[in-house]
Amino acid sequence: MPSSSLLSAEGGGFLLVIGVKTAVLEGFDRRQAIRETWSSKPELPRDVKVYFVGCASNFDAISSDEKRNQVQSAINYEKQVYRDLLTDELLCEDWNGNQVNKVKAFLDFAAQTYRHTPFVVIADDTIYLRADRLANDLRMENRTQRLYLGQVLDNRSQPGVFPSEHRYIPSKRYSLHNYPSFASSSHYVLSMGCARFIAKNSARLQGLDGQDGVSVALWLLTIQVHVEHTKAFSDLQDEDCDNGFLSLAGLSSSGIQKIHANVVERRPFCYGLNR
Repeated sequence: MPSSSLLSAEGGGFLLVIGVKTAVLEGFDRRQAIRETWSSKPELPRDVKVYFVGCASNFDAISSDEKRNQVQSAINYEKQVYRDLLTDELLCEDWNGNQVNKVKAFLDFAAQTYRHTPFVVIADDTIYLRADRLANDLRMENRTQRLYLGQVLDNRSQPGVFPSEHRYIPSKRYSLHNYPSFASSSHYVLSMGCARFIAKNSARLQGLDGQDGVSVALWLLTIQVHVEHTKAFSDLQDEDCDNGFLSLAGLSSSGIQKIHANVVERRPFCYGLNR
């Protein structure tokens, strides 16, 4: 449940709220790269809000109480300074493989805190997003209830066969041979109507472990909302960079900064970027 201070501080007037999935303990460099580039105040439209979706931190790997306290103090300081990192505000834990619950928790936060905001984006912290251009496109979009838009790749349509595979799902959890078409979990757009449906029914909507992209597609199929592919979203791991992209995933912190330098200097989006 969002805190009352957040609920009172944020309200209407926003077109788009963006949730960037991040690992709280390991992801500071990526968060800073994004804060200093495409989500910086000069670059971000006034009606677009960005949050980093971290969930409650897991300190199991830190054995020293003193070190844990230092890390917690650093997290608290980051939250105080930037006011964009969500941790204990969300009902989820920050550990690898818990992306499904991260998405659920953020959509619940967004649906409650930004009730009158028409669109939500879920993204990884490896993206460079032309938020201004995406916002301009969304201003002309009238599907504020049933929009699900992203990068759809056919070669990701099957569950992994072997337990060692990243996309492996036991047959008792998912018995079909193919996944439905789904947007890459790296970046996709939802209308608030879709986000609200997932948030309202999160307790009964079961996800596939580690497969938040597929899970969202399966949830939305229950209300007959199908994913729509956009060529404007892509991943550097899947294809070469194109100057027309609005969102490019698979970037390092330095890659994010390099693209931003291109944008600021009015060079081609992909100038000097190696795959």
